[in-house]
Amino acid sequence: MRADADAPKDAAHEAASRHRSDREGIAPCRAARTGPPGSRTCPPNCPARHHCYSPPRDSAGGDMGRKGMAAITAMLVVAGCSRAPEGGSDVGTEGPQPLSVKKDLLSEAAPDASAATPIKVSIPQIAYTYQYAFRLPAAAIAPAQDRHIALCDQLGPERCRVLNMERAISESASGSLTLMVRAGLARSFGRALSAATVQAGGRQTDSSIQAEDLSKQIVDTEARLRAKQALADRLIGLLKTRSGPVADLVAAERAVADVQEEIDAARSWLAEARGRLAMSTFELSYASDGPLGSGFLEPLRRSLGTMTSLFSQSLSFLILLLAAILPWALTGGTALLAWRFIRRRRAIDDAE
Repeated sequence: MRADADAPKDAAHEAASRHRSDREGIAPCRAARTGPPGSRTCPPNCPARHHCYSPPRDSAGGDMGRKGMAAITAMLVVAGCSRAPEGGSDVGTEGPQPLSVKKDLLSEAAPDASAATPIKVSIPQIAYTYQYAFRLPAAAIAPAQDRHIALCDQLGPERCRVLNMERAISESASGSLTLMVRAGLARSFGRALSAATVQAGGRQTDSSIQAEDLSKQIVDTEARLRAKQALADRLIGLLKTRSGPVADLVAAERAVADVQEEIDAARSWLAEARGRLAMSTFELSYASDGPLGSGFLEPLRRSLGTMTSLFSQSLSFLILLLAAILPWALTGGTALLAWRFIRRRRAIDDAE
């Protein structure tokens, strides 16, 4: 058994010697190269003994040797596989982690989706103002305004209201109209206004949309309103319990009045802001293409009108001048007559 165990060592030693001799360039001795096959002619101190020939063995012995080497090699392989590496006993005994442990680690590493706070997305609160400019014949401005007001009346007071209307009928007619329209109907209502203007014989010359973001102001006002309401509740509770000196109660009543006034003002502003968000403003302006009643006789009419205007202005100037001079003229004339009368009397007296 010991001989079998030493056989792999001899084989390893022989392989190492062969590799060293090949690396160092050591060739077999001359006796090994020239000797007849099957004879051991290499001396004992030959550095390349592995290149020398060995005496032949019988076939049975060779087969037994090869089988013994194969068995020893298999035993060494099995022993090497069953032996644990150095420093690795803990790894071999521990084995793979259980599935439950992996699930616990994954649950600790992954964030809890249900515990995550959802992000609150705020929609911008914007108030829109639509401005339209129309140009029509001077005589068509009034009918166009009436058409636009009729469109608003068809929607009803819940969805459209007339805020202001102005109309100037002169040589250059003009007008304006201000409406409040439900925000969801603003775009379609604007198209209807343009169509009505075209039907009246005019056209749209300009349009613009102005937007005002009220989100921050509304949020700030609501927060301030909640704080003021909480303060008012505490002050009212203090007044109900009647705890504390009279001076404190009087001061609390005054504070409640002031806080309530601020609360009312904040609520009023919020109501107005929400109304602006719900209803869009339409500002319409109307201008004429030319003077009213233009034609062949229009220059003569304008000239006669100018002459009449100049004559009336001159007459009014003379009247004003007469009104300004007449009092002084009467006073001066009276003084002159009095002086002449006195002078004549003196002359008569001197003659006598």
